[in-house]
Amino acid sequence: MKNNQIDYKSRLVKLVNWNFISECDIAMKLTSSDMSSDYAQLVGYISHNGLPGATWDQRHTYIWEYAKAYNLKPFVLDRKIWTACVVLDEQEKVLYAFTSSQNYKKVLSDIKNGKDTHYYYLLCLGSDEPVLVQTSFFDSDKEQKNHDAERMRKAKELLKEWLDLAEHFVVVHYEYRSREASDGTISLLDNNGAELTSIKIGDHLKEKVSGTDTTNDNSQSIPDSQETFQEPLVSWKETNVNKQSR
Repeated sequence: MKNNQIDYKSRLVKLVNWNFISECDIAMKLTSSDMSSDYAQLVGYISHNGLPGATWDQRHTYIWEYAKAYNLKPFVLDRKIWTACVVLDEQEKVLYAFTSSQNYKKVLSDIKNGKDTHYYYLLCLGSDEPVLVQTSFFDSDKEQKNHDAERMRKAKELLKEWLDLAEHFVVVHYEYRSREASDGTISLLDNNGAELTSIKIGDHLKEKVSGTDTTNDNSQSIPDSQETFQEPLVSWKETNVNKQSR
């Protein structure tokens, strides 16, 4: 079967743990405006340069807790100047990453144009999905082999034993403008960091609520996530898992 005949959207629907994603939907809709008052109490009112990073830290903290509640495996990627939380579903062999849609689009464009330093390019190395578009920026097979070997080395250094456990790489991303987070999307990437398909999270969750979709239910009750947002920043700062995030 040719790649363009594969129903990637149906595959993605079945791979995703939608109960986990419904919790992440709440966390990812947290904005800097939601955090500003508590952040000001913590650092003062002179400047808020760290507010965007603190907002991502809080999103990642919630995602970390939700992942553990659903028996998924969260871990921190350390990129020296910042860290990011990713989540592995060992049962479905899916690796989840989280970002803004603005950053997601820029990263995929950079990868398409030959920039291979972003960690998404390393995370999708273990993807078992067929490559959508085979591209090479090298003049010889030797250069390509050297590049592939270096990519593998960096991926193993970043993911360690997790690299062999992830066969699908998905990115959860939202548009952030002013005081709003919208257009939540989950995208499936191929081995080279190209998007194979995407699903609007809100639309799919509405289908599940209406009973028209029953894929990958994995039902498990956890406390109402909305209540978590009522706790002030100063009460969770000591358990924050990230220092600065993307």
